[in-house]
Amino acid sequence: MLKGYIDRVFSYGFAYRYEQGVQKGLLAGKQAIIINTHGKSQAEYSEMGMDKALSLTSDKGIYTYCGLAVKQHFFFDKADRADVKTIKHWTEQITSKMK
Repeated sequence: MLKGYIDRVFSYGFAYRYEQGVQKGLLAGKQAIIINTHGKSQAEYSEMGMDKALSLTSDKGIYTYCGLAVKQHFFFDKADRADVKTIKHWTEQITSKMK
């Protein structure tokens, strides 16, 4: 479902196009904050290389490709068992980057 969403939203003619064979991002001048949640610990996620893989595919392969500046990419771990204090901390982190 997420891939289908991305394919439809970040589409040719809206988010990017080619001019004389050169790709041009049409969302230049805009910023993105990316939030990934996962159930594993950050150490496990990093050990598997998933943080780098997601940064490459989403940051570079989608957002930067379309001209967006990635302001921050958050990886929130153990999201399936986050308590109120943790969620508050995540909210504060996100909010501080939006200013």
